[in-house]
Amino acid sequence: MQAYHVLMPVEGTLERSPFAPVIETLVWGLRELGLDASYAFGTWRADATNIVLCPNLLDAETRRRLPPETILYNVDQITPASPMPPSRMWDLRHWRIWDFSERNLAAWDSLGIAATFAPFGWYPGLDRVPGDVEQDIDVLFYGARNHRREAAIAQFAKRGVRLTVIDGVFGPRLDAVLARAKVVLNIHYYYSRILEMRVFYALANGKAVVSERAPQTEVPAVYDDAVRWSPYERMAEACATLVADAEARAALGAAGRRAVERTLITPILARALGEQAVSA
Repeated sequence: MQAYHVLMPVEGTLERSPFAPVIETLVWGLRELGLDASYAFGTWRADATNIVLCPNLLDAETRRRLPPETILYNVDQITPASPMPPSRMWDLRHWRIWDFSERNLAAWDSLGIAATFAPFGWYPGLDRVPGDVEQDIDVLFYGARNHRREAAIAQFAKRGVRLTVIDGVFGPRLDAVLARAKVVLNIHYYYSRILEMRVFYALANGKAVVSERAPQTEVPAVYDDAVRWSPYERMAEACATLVADAEARAALGAAGRRAVERTLITPILARALGEQAVSA
């Protein structure tokens, strides 16, 4: 049986990793395809093809030892200020590349590096945020903060909307907070405006999501009606309207869950593995 090993190249645990949903989904999907699949943080597997998440974290010495069949899976936005800056891309050209973003594919292509589109996918285990909890948080934002997020957050005080902001909270602790939220807010961190992973996870759990959307925001068509989209300057207003309308929140959350369930991981992986087999 062909074996694959999903690897985060740094030490950690699922409970403390923002990429835990991606890791779990990949392992489930590979097993559903009849393949041997495992995962680890910082531990390579010699008898399997390693699928390395966040390959920008690999140092030069580790890259020199990578087997040629290794798959490097980029799950970051490619911008000068991101964890995957364009300056790191050329170092990864000798291995097979997967990328979660079609916009990122164009960046790889501009360097003559072939990359396979492997967007975030769904599996049933992602639906795990309790639904029978009192929702005492009006709007929840979770993630790192920078100047453009801080400016957007400041809108809420002016509107009188109660916004809870958390960072560095993952796994079951995050699920417990998500359960209490009426609305989940997404604000782009980078000006590249590629839709963030938090949107996918919130939708998988039936949460009503308000997200920033600019003309250049990359949004897969399946999510067009699954999120309450808003310009950057009006997110507080969009959240306030949704907080006040329980029926609209329920309908939006149901639409989001349906949209995500149409992105089952198994065909995504089958296609990505098939493309790699053809090009190998």
